[in-house]
Amino acid sequence: MYYLLLMIATVLFSIQFVFNKVYQREAGETFVGSCRFLMISSLVFGALMFAYNGFRLSFEPFSLLMAACALIISVGCGYFGIVALSISDLAKYSLYMMLGGMAIPFLYGFIFNGDAVTWQKIVCFVTIAAALYINAAGAGSAKREGWKAKLCYAAIFFFNGMSGVVATIHQNPAAGTAIVGTNDFTIWKMILNVLFCGGVVLWGARHGRVKRLSMKALGAAGGYGVVNGVAEVLVLLSIMHIEPSVQYPIITGGCVVLSVVFGLFFREKITRRNALCALITLIGTLVLMIP
Repeated sequence: MYYLLLMIATVLFSIQFVFNKVYQREAGETFVGSCRFLMISSLVFGALMFAYNGFRLSFEPFSLLMAACALIISVGCGYFGIVALSISDLAKYSLYMMLGGMAIPFLYGFIFNGDAVTWQKIVCFVTIAAALYINAAGAGSAKREGWKAKLCYAAIFFFNGMSGVVATIHQNPAAGTAIVGTNDFTIWKMILNVLFCGGVVLWGARHGRVKRLSMKALGAAGGYGVVNGVAEVLVLLSIMHIEPSVQYPIITGGCVVLSVVFGLFFREKITRRNALCALITLIGTLVLMIP
């Protein structure tokens, strides 16, 4: 059952980029705009989760601390992602983002979570990492990049990977550590997102950096909130039963394969390199399923 939840989450993570693209096309890419996007999406999904939770909200200090860490990670990913895309290639940005999202939770599972080291996990990780590199090498430019781009890559790698670690730490706390339920934790994350990002948007409005959003952009932000929020809840539920060294390679591998599949629906040009990357990733993910 929990693998099914993980597969549904992977599909939703693959779809969410559509909403992101629509919003960026309508509103542009700035830090204030990114915060407004996160504020709207968090407000929409937070309200839905609060209603689903029976308009109740539990509190535990450790959960609030983890929610604050999740906020720092979201803001860090957004800021360094915007800087990276302004000075470098989308392909390399995607490479480091996806590698970080897979590698850091993968290593955390082995070192701190007590995950078993198996040949299937190693083969899966190496295979997916190689496929991501092959795809990025074919799409990226050959221009030399300075220290600023490399710093952004490192930050994106770290922040995106730590999101999985924070989720794992909260859902599998040390003995004696009290935590709130998955729904309550999600609501606290949305509250902190709205408070921080709302402050940034107010600052931007006072300095003339906030433009009126179209209904299409508002719809995209709200749609992203629902799709991403549901996916994150499913990940939080499944991580209590599936090792992070298994869970995050499956998510990464699934997103790579599904991005190619969904590209066909949106009439995007699929190159041989894209198809090869998806095939290698699929094989690596299937290896993980071998008992």
